[in-house]
Amino acid sequence: MKRTKLFCLAAFVMGLMATAAFTSCGDDDDDSSSYATSRTVTVEGISLPSLDYVSWCEYRGNNTSDYEITWATYAPGTYQQNMESAYVKVRYSSSRQGATELPTGTLPASAYHASGYMRWQGAFEGFDTTNDNTATLTVEKSGNGYKVSVNGMTVITTIKRTTVKGSISYTGDITKE
Repeated sequence: MKRTKLFCLAAFVMGLMATAAFTSCGDDDDDSSSYATSRTVTVEGISLPSLDYVSWCEYRGNNTSDYEITWATYAPGTYQQNMESAYVKVRYSSSRQGATELPTGTLPASAYHASGYMRWQGAFEGFDTTNDNTATLTVEKSGNGYKVSVNGMTVITTIKRTTVKGSISYTGDITKE
């Protein structure tokens, strides 16, 4: 009986380890903040804390890949449920797969999706881009880093259900997860 319990416990632990390994977007070895020369993320009516960690990852499909840039208050792989945190994500598709660098270009509002969530100092709020968003997303190489901007995107808050404007302006390093 002890041997069966020990075997079940070992199988459970191995299953947990495999699940954790498959949920990661890439390696989580670098827990340091990304170098940023300029960083502004705003959403009307939401007081966002400093989003010190910036990273990107790729989700591969059949013929395209989705690329996601994340600004967060926590390092990749360190999020814990119910901790005070905030993040903003921008996701877009590219026919380029297996990229070692973030694909660049200017994309219309219909080609990207921005979202965010905040649990900070007792406040809860989230947002998603709306169908009537007309702001373009620009991702450019800038020296050893990137310049990312979206000005005047239209978002709807998830708690208050109000339509507001938001913007992202970032210049600096973006670490691949």
